[in-house]
Amino acid sequence: MQVHGWIATEFRQLLLLGSLSAFFGCSQGGQSVDATFGEGAYADLTGSITNEAGVGSSMAGWLLALLDKDTKEARVTSIDASGGYKFSHAFTSKTYTLQLLSPSSVFRASLAYPDDNDAKKLHPYFTLNGLVLPPLVSKGSAITMSSIEGITITADTVADKNKDGIPDAVSNIWGPTFSTYIEWFTAKVSSELQLDGRTKTYITFYTKLRDNQDAPMTVQVIGANSLLNDAIINGTTKTWDRLLLDDGVSEEGNRNDGLFARKVLLGTGKLPVSNLMVFLQLTYGTKTSPWAVSFPYTFSGVKFGSIAASYEPITRTTEIAGTPFIGVTNYTWSISVFEVAEDGSNSMVFTSPAVGGGTSTYVLPDNVLETGKNYIYTLTAQTPELVPGYPGYTIRTLPGTITP
Repeated sequence: MQVHGWIATEFRQLLLLGSLSAFFGCSQGGQSVDATFGEGAYADLTGSITNEAGVGSSMAGWLLALLDKDTKEARVTSIDASGGYKFSHAFTSKTYTLQLLSPSSVFRASLAYPDDNDAKKLHPYFTLNGLVLPPLVSKGSAITMSSIEGITITADTVADKNKDGIPDAVSNIWGPTFSTYIEWFTAKVSSELQLDGRTKTYITFYTKLRDNQDAPMTVQVIGANSLLNDAIINGTTKTWDRLLLDDGVSEEGNRNDGLFARKVLLGTGKLPVSNLMVFLQLTYGTKTSPWAVSFPYTFSGVKFGSIAASYEPITRTTEIAGTPFIGVTNYTWSISVFEVAEDGSNSMVFTSPAVGGGTSTYVLPDNVLETGKNYIYTLTAQTPELVPGYPGYTIRTLPGTITP
């Protein structure tokens, strides 16, 4: 059996490849499909896509995502030099839509098939009747089909009030919570000012397996090569292998808690742009016969500003100044205080509750600091949390000193 794309015997080496040149796994039980599609079977789906002029080669290197309407699972493939593509391990009884991503993994278009009776409505979803999808046509912010042979367009509709063939609300937000395999998949983008005046940008990816979900062979992030290919594993000089690592056991200590994470340092000047998509891929099966399932995450493209912190010892008041995030007003911020030991090491002794961005000061409680000890503090601002406890973007000041 041929192994496609990101799945291979040596998983850790595979992630250094520069494109999604194939797909997410091999079909279970071969390529044949039960004649009764309603019962469902895993199979490979093929098709082709062109631009409006009918040229398939113009789409080479673009990415096409097949998304399950109900579970939000994804299959992603790279379009070849002639406009052809193939999705692996797709379940034939599901309801799907399609999304088109640029070669740099930025969302560009979604499926929008015209309604026969109402020009102000479009259909985004379909079910399968065969293993070959109708020819697709990329039309700017929409993908349409030249026929519906091999599929059935569902009754689901989205609005198109100006009748331009593009949904009024083009959206590619499919996460961060999911109903199968994982509970959620999210990312935190952090801007951290350094002592030399430079700013380093980090991304920490997190996911949580669903309770009682079998552990996959690998948990990894795919896509967004232009952003992530030169990312460095935090605290090392090693290029990131795209794997997320199990962070340990539950608080009870009796089973794995299903949390996987990795913090990486981005290349100088790099920052996720709006509508950039990555996919969490879980690999199952065996090394000789792997299959995989994936889940999308979309960056909002928040841009960092700058913040500064000050501390007034008499009133124990800390103050934040500046604009943490350009155009974002519903942020929160907090202060963290660390005790500095004689050997220079430090340990956190206090973190304040979240303070709304409309308030610029916070007074430390009178029992935080002890006379004769040395402290440092930092301020951190963050955007709202998509998953409880996991903000999307954070920015942190340099440490300041406190001497009671």
